[in-house]
Amino acid sequence: MGRRIKLHNFNNLSKNLNISFYDINYVTNEDKFSCVKYMHSMYNTANLVKTLKMVTKKINASILNISKQDYEPVGSSVNFLITEEPVKEELVDHTCNLGHLDKSHIAIHTYPEYSKKTNISTIRLDFSISTCGLISPLKAINYLLEKFSKNNCADIIQIDYFVRGFTRTSKNKKIFIDHKPAPIYKFINKKFLSNYKIFNKNYDEDNLWMCKLVIEKFNPSEYFFNNREKKLSNDKKISNNIRNEIIKTITNEIKEIAQIS
Repeated sequence: MGRRIKLHNFNNLSKNLNISFYDINYVTNEDKFSCVKYMHSMYNTANLVKTLKMVTKKINASILNISKQDYEPVGSSVNFLITEEPVKEELVDHTCNLGHLDKSHIAIHTYPEYSKKTNISTIRLDFSISTCGLISPLKAINYLLEKFSKNNCADIIQIDYFVRGFTRTSKNKKIFIDHKPAPIYKFINKKFLSNYKIFNKNYDEDNLWMCKLVIEKFNPSEYFFNNREKKLSNDKKISNNIRNEIIKTITNEIKEIAQIS
């Protein structure tokens, strides 16, 4: 729609995609150090920068600025400022790293958490992609889902997509969305979706679409950080704690997930 309608000026609509991944593991006291080391090797800024560069490529944007920070003992944040089109060298502001502030950005933050009571570790990865103009964050959704769902490392995925602002046609008519509204799962690979239960909330009148994906099959043996601990998967208390962690991580309004088996 954005390409078919003649606009008055720049497309001022902002399209925002937020994805949260939850990776849940059972970690014994003996394995806590190894788990921290593993998380840092997987989710450090060097690896996340590579991922965001690929996201930038997927949505056909250009990088203006990169900010990144690793935290102690584990955790990291990366932020890209991006633009729809490359910026001429003479326009780049070199006083702020690689570029200057633009209306579009891509960011990722990691949130590691550990329960001493249950020995369950949950790390949350939050992605935020905000674009304006003709580029769309939805072009990167399948890449991100596949990237962070390998080896059963995404037990819960929460996705929010919304469009804000308005732009004008050449006849001064306001346009509040430049593409056909559709539930989030319509943009996701069907083979990927087959591994998850889908819970949708659609607010077409507000240009807001929300989706939760919860792992379809629960296998306790897959949640132990160290392979040698898989023998503990026969412990019903531990299995129930892991199952409850999954259930309680999402909102109570999703009653069906209580049937997870």
